[in-house]
Amino acid sequence: MREGKDWLGAIVGILVFLLGIALLSYTFFLAFQLFSTPPEEALGMQKGQVIDMNASLAMGIRLLFRVFVLLLMCFIASLVANRGIKIYGSRTLFPARHEAAEPVQAEPTKIESDKPEA
Repeated sequence: MREGKDWLGAIVGILVFLLGIALLSYTFFLAFQLFSTPPEEALGMQKGQVIDMNASLAMGIRLLFRVFVLLLMCFIASLVANRGIKIYGSRTLFPARHEAAEPVQAEPTKIESDKPEA
């Protein structure tokens, strides 16, 4: 068997890592857009109008759902990036085998008692 580097594995690992970084960047971009929106616009309120609590509550729940989805996207993107690093790190085809040394047998020790043998 041949030992050496697996270049295809290295390329795939780098590509998966870059995909994870791209997903993280996109998630941060969406989060920036979400959090830079003024609260009146995010909750559907307009100046001079009566506040509709049902509509505002529904928009608030949608906003919390979007935050949850962003957290989930961030978690999944970080898993993808981590997987890419692991693929890149394990790119050797056949790592050198470490032969286990034979265990050393310890000789039994003789326990001497305090009493002299008669």
